[in-house]
Amino acid sequence: MASLPAVPEKSSPKRDKYRKLMSKGYSARQIAKKLEPDNPRKQKVIRGEVHRIAATDEAVQKRVGEISKGSAIMALPMATEALIRRASRGRVDAIKLIYEATGFHNPRVQHEHSGDIKITMDLPRPGAQESLNPGKADVDISEADVVED
Repeated sequence: MASLPAVPEKSSPKRDKYRKLMSKGYSARQIAKKLEPDNPRKQKVIRGEVHRIAATDEAVQKRVGEISKGSAIMALPMATEALIRRASRGRVDAIKLIYEATGFHNPRVQHEHSGDIKITMDLPRPGAQESLNPGKADVDISEADVVED
C-alpha cells in the first residue's frame, strides 16, 4: 500500500467551505454545528469529512499550525505567571522547568572535568597517649567483638 501514488485532494464547493472555516479557526465540531445545527447524523458526517481534509491538506495543516502557535504565544505571559506561582510554592518540577526555560540550567549538557584532583592536608598527627583510663587497668582489646559493615 505504501507504494501507491498519492491521490490529490479533490476540490468541491463543500470542501472549499470546510477549508475556509478551518482556516478561520473553527473546529470540526463547530463547523458541523454551524452547517447542520439540527441534524446530529449529518454533523457526524461533516466532522469526519473535516477531519479527513485536515489530515491530508497541507495548506490547512499549515494554517491550523500557525493559529495554534499564535494562541500559544499569546498565552505565554499567563502560563509563565502560573508556572512561577507553582515554582514559588516549592514544586520541584515547576522549578526545573523555569530554570530550563530561562537558560540557567540545561540537563542535556554533560559537564566533563579534565585533569586529576589531588587533595593534601597538612595536619600534625596526635601524640601517643599512655592510657585511655589513667589509674585503671586497660581493657584487653582481644575480648572486643568485631563489627563488620
